[in-house]
Amino acid sequence: LGDVEPAEIVDITIRRRPQSQSRFEDFHYKEAGVLETVVASAIPGDVRTVHAAIEQVGLKEVWLKVAGGEKACVIDNVICSFKPKLILEFGTYVGYTSTRMALQVAAWGGRVVTMEMDPVNATIARNHIELAGLSHVVTVQ
Repeated sequence: LGDVEPAEIVDITIRRRPQSQSRFEDFHYKEAGVLETVVASAIPGDVRTVHAAIEQVGLKEVWLKVAGGEKACVIDNVICSFKPKLILEFGTYVGYTSTRMALQVAAWGGRVVTMEMDPVNATIARNHIELAGLSHVVTVQ
């Protein structure tokens, strides 16, 4: 195959307000920034570092629509109490909640199926789930 030159890198993760919603860079600037932060700082296979990276962006850089804080505690407690074998989530966004749920249900062989309408968000979530080492527990549809 020979040497393959690396692709020219386009920085799509600049934290800025959208200029036009017709461009991926403008419409998904927050989510792309989350992915960049997770890839740069999370440890592959360590879901807690993936969560920490997402929380870092959401708390210190831009608002993210993730179920953190008290909402996360409620979800964690319900899952712990009922120990479901299957969880169906509507609205994956960047995969934060689905990986939190998967971390618990994996202990008893459960699964999470999560649905996302936006193909860019679904792709970002799949990357986070894979990096967290939970792709055997979570399916993004």
